[in-house]
Amino acid sequence: MIFDELSFLINALKNKGTGFFLVEAPDDATHDDLMDKIKNAIESYEDKKTAVIYLLEKLPAQSIFSFVRDFVESFYDRQIFFIRNLEIAAGNTPENFLSELNFSRETLYSLNRNFIFMMNPDFAGLFMKYARDIFSWIPHRYRFEGKDIGFQKPVHPTYAKEEIEIGDDKDRKYVPELIDLYEEQLQEASDNPKFSVKNIIKPLSDLYKKYGDYNKELFCRQQITAFYKEIGGAEYAESLVKIGVAQHNLSAGGQAGNAHPEEDIQKAIEAFKEALNVYTPEKFPVEYAQTMNNLGIAYWDLWAGATVTKNENLQNAISAYKEALKIYNAKDFSVEYAETQYNLELAYRKLPSDFKMKII
Repeated sequence: MIFDELSFLINALKNKGTGFFLVEAPDDATHDDLMDKIKNAIESYEDKKTAVIYLLEKLPAQSIFSFVRDFVESFYDRQIFFIRNLEIAAGNTPENFLSELNFSRETLYSLNRNFIFMMNPDFAGLFMKYARDIFSWIPHRYRFEGKDIGFQKPVHPTYAKEEIEIGDDKDRKYVPELIDLYEEQLQEASDNPKFSVKNIIKPLSDLYKKYGDYNKELFCRQQITAFYKEIGGAEYAESLVKIGVAQHNLSAGGQAGNAHPEEDIQKAIEAFKEALNVYTPEKFPVEYAQTMNNLGIAYWDLWAGATVTKNENLQNAISAYKEALKIYNAKDFSVEYAETQYNLELAYRKLPSDFKMKII
């Protein structure tokens, strides 16, 4: 739905101070209409201002970054910049133009502004091909057709950078609206699993988590993990840790579907262990320590509910905490070190004296 797309875009612009956005529309009239609606919604809501950068005005010998930088410095009080005329500025060699733009990714980002790249769908295809680095930093593509864009009151902003913070009851009531928007987008999503996972399923799973719907969160996390399993690497390990946390939360959430909390915790343990095949202390020391601490907590909770093998679970928890403390030292990780030491002390207190002698 067009209203949904525009609401998502405006919410993102309200919450993000720095970032790149890709907006596709078939003609200048639609782009102009979009800019007017975004400008009115942003500037009427809070003290944020917009400006338009026409790349057609760039001198041939001037680099894209220097042109954009000079423009931003001339409008230093503006936070949001629409970038127009990319197709015309690219001329007959769009691959060279977009490669230069791609090369400017870090320097453009360092200007600490929001940049909205506005282009037609055909040029967007070239943008994704020759400006891959910039495109990889764009969290969502916004597509609009050449017809009237209906827009009413924007959705209340409650999230930023995929981390959705739910405050008081006034803010909380808007979360279901955001969930509905993402669910509708998921139904209308293309057959591109990479796009769906990155732009829809990931933020949707975060929303479910913040709202406490761990069953639906877990379902989303499972889809994410299934996608990254074929790719492997750090993203797969990260998805495993998040699915472990979701499974652990479900065990204590008191929701339907977790009639056997010990089984949920055991699944969380399995996910953490699998993640540790990637998160080694040599390559990913911080992630290794975090996952080890999660593993220790899961074993602790398994001890609390188990009727058998209670001491074994405690020993496993202690071993995991000790592994985490090989990374979490008091100097560099004071908070994590203190928390893990506290967890370790609790586990030792519950362990029978004869078992303490075996593991000290």
